[in-house]
Formats: sequence, structure tokens, C-alpha cells
Amino acid sequence: MSALVFIPTAIFDDPSLSCEAFGLYAKLASKPADWEYCTDELAAYCEGLDAFVAAEAELIAGGWLDKQTRHPDGKTRFRLHTVPCKVGGER
Repeated sequence: MSALVFIPTAIFDDPSLSCEAFGLYAKLASKPADWEYCTDELAAYCEGLDAFVAAEAELIAGGWLDKQTRHPDGKTRFRLHTVPCKVGGER
């Protein structure tokens, strides 16, 4: 795993995102491309489940995060965007 994380500066200009959403994006960006997350795991990183769900929803609504797959074990695969994408992958 690399010691550096790429975070696009454009995300910090998005007025729809909270500081919690910025932190969640950074946490996800620090993980390998094939990493899958469990809600409970990231809720512990955020300020609880409600904060995680809100931050995740902000990133999805802003086009910075796509949830791709939910597995039976409760883990979710995701894709981060370096520029916001609308539904369907449009930029």
C-alpha cells in the first residue's frame, strides 16, 4: 500500500459536502482499489452510524462515490471519483 493518497482538490470546493464527508472520502481513498467496507467498520471511524450514513449519502449525491455491490457478508464494494459523476457515470 502506498504511503500517499490522491485526493482531488475539487472535492473541497463542493459546498454540499460536510467535513465528515471529506474525512470519509479520504479514508476510502487510502484503501486499495479492491477493498470492500462494512458499514459498522466505517461507522466506528465516523462519529457513529448516523454520521457515516449521512456522509456516505453526501458523497453519493455529490457524485464522488458509487456503491457498486453489497455482498451477503455485509461488505460493500465502492468506486471513488476524482471528479463528480452524475448517475450513470456522466461527468
